[in-house]
Amino acid sequence: PQGLWEGQVVVNDVTVPFRMEFSGTDAAFAGSFFNGDERITSTGGQIRDGVATLDFPYYGKKLQATLRADELDGKFGLPGKEYPFHAVPHRALQPVKGRVPAIAGSWEIPVNKPHEKTWRMVIRQTGREVSGAILRLDGDTGALTGEYRDGSFLLSHFAGTAPAVVKVTPGTNGT
Repeated sequence: PQGLWEGQVVVNDVTVPFRMEFSGTDAAFAGSFFNGDERITSTGGQIRDGVATLDFPYYGKKLQATLRADELDGKFGLPGKEYPFHAVPHRALQPVKGRVPAIAGSWEIPVNKPHEKTWRMVIRQTGREVSGAILRLDGDTGALTGEYRDGSFLLSHFAGTAPAVVKVTPGTNGT
């Protein structure tokens, strides 16, 4: 596998989509997760007999996946705490039918926590593609990235840690 791929892990029965890039061959195989524009690249890796193994020691985690045709299937994580992993080569986006709603800006998300009443979601948008983050008292979600499809925006984050998925459906009243 080479180039950009569409990956996903399943965490607590939720599918978290993300992009990943692969490079190199044999004993010099590498993979990178993305946190926005930042690359988180494996420090060691190989692909042998159709099995890709990538080490991410700063997380203490490993990706191990088997290549069959144009699909990678395996697991990512710590031994005993692994997420199912699946990836296919990146495909160009199909044109959107109709208008893409504008959601760029700063949004308040009401929450009911003892010391927090709102989170702030900040979104950038270029056409159907969006990026941003949700800012909480204890930190942020990392870079959420995604696109508009089927009436909603699906944003996600997975850079080896902190899986997150946010579905944003614009209301007719501007909410």
